[in-house]
Amino acid sequence: MARVYRARDNETGEVVALKLMHAATGDLASRFEREAEILSKLSHPNIVGYLAHGLTDDDRFYLAMQWVDGETLSATLRARAPLAPEEVINIGVRVAEALAAAHDAGVVHRDIKPSNLVIRPDGGVTLLDFGVARLGIVSSALTQPGLLIGTPGYISPEQARGEATVGPQADQFSLGCVLYACLTGQPPFRGPELVAVLAKILFQATPRARDTRRDTPLELDRVVAQLMSKDPRDRFDDCDAVVRALEKARAFGADPASIASSAVGISKREARLCAMVFVGDHREGVGAEGATEVAERFGGALERLANGAVAVRWIEAASANERAIAAARCALLLRERIPDVPISLATVRGGSERDEVISAAIDRAAELVRDAPSSGRCVRIDETTAGLLDARFVVKSTANGLELMGEHEVSDDARRLLGVAAPCVGREREMALLDATLAQTLEDGAARALIITADAGVGKTRLRQEWVRRIKAREEP
Repeated sequence: MARVYRARDNETGEVVALKLMHAATGDLASRFEREAEILSKLSHPNIVGYLAHGLTDDDRFYLAMQWVDGETLSATLRARAPLAPEEVINIGVRVAEALAAAHDAGVVHRDIKPSNLVIRPDGGVTLLDFGVARLGIVSSALTQPGLLIGTPGYISPEQARGEATVGPQADQFSLGCVLYACLTGQPPFRGPELVAVLAKILFQATPRARDTRRDTPLELDRVVAQLMSKDPRDRFDDCDAVVRALEKARAFGADPASIASSAVGISKREARLCAMVFVGDHREGVGAEGATEVAERFGGALERLANGAVAVRWIEAASANERAIAAARCALLLRERIPDVPISLATVRGGSERDEVISAAIDRAAELVRDAPSSGRCVRIDETTAGLLDARFVVKSTANGLELMGEHEVSDDARRLLGVAAPCVGREREMALLDATLAQTLEDGAARALIITADAGVGKTRLRQEWVRRIKAREEP
């Protein structure tokens, strides 16, 4: 939206940073004015200083700011990541101090990331770029639901969902991601596509720096993990509390006596299979309630992403076939209700590392939805999903990969052995219970439900089909 020049103040002779907007039109002009207004309200040694703003002779907005010597944290990380824990704590304290001042003034930055932090020669840190910041946590005209604000990989779950109301705790989450990157050399949430990064922020358990870098001091690891809590209420009360926690971590220093992994238990739960459905941008399609109802009908957990996409996840310790079948049916129903957007389904088998399975499924589904056709009646699927689906599902192999076209209703004619119809045997007790329940329902007019459970392949579907066939054969109302 603008170019930044090294310039000279004609009145003082000092070197300044001059941000000159390309064109003063629309939302960009509003954002530019907002940035100038916000900076004019802030005065802190760790926040870039405001000098002046206005219009040039040719009606272009300009913003004059303090010139800051140093290099961005992103350049520092490219050159020598990971950083020493003491240096990471210093960066965290300085940024938290800047954020505390901003939050006290009612400003939420919303784009804390390494490229917006300058490491000065004196070891200090300066926070830059308030171009997407806003005053308070009330929705503004500059932010609409479904619009991604911030930088993927460093944004909070509430930003990843595209929520219009984002409070100061969102900056805490981003700061936690920055400190994690400083400690490990890479951001905590990564993926081949934007939709994959957003889904991981929402679905994956928060990673622990200590699991990647074993010499991370335990107290520092705990602070970073709390900053990256999924629920804003589980983060710190304010950034003053963050400063105190980081100073406490500095006082504790390295903790060589505690070398055990500090991973949260839920992130290591056994998981043999994860199925993931992605639906491309469909802001004009089925509403949030409709998509959620479809996901819940088939046992999936749904999240709406800030870029307009939808992600639905299944993760189960057993019965891989049933999970894949549920995901396939969900994808096909979404395909029916949202006809003109790309949809994908990926299934990944894994061992005991739950988050690795989720991550792999997200990445694969993101790659598939990127190449999926936006029109037609198919769903792009991977080889694992195709292998888990039975003959009732129609899967077509195309030049672009495998496509799920639909599902056939399985009839009694399909139950054959060597061409002879196979009888349903050994289920008379279940049949009798179903008959008795139906008779009682017809007699007193009260609805009832029976739940039949069994391992995959035992014959639940066959039992249902055989009982319905017998009821129809009675030719009763």
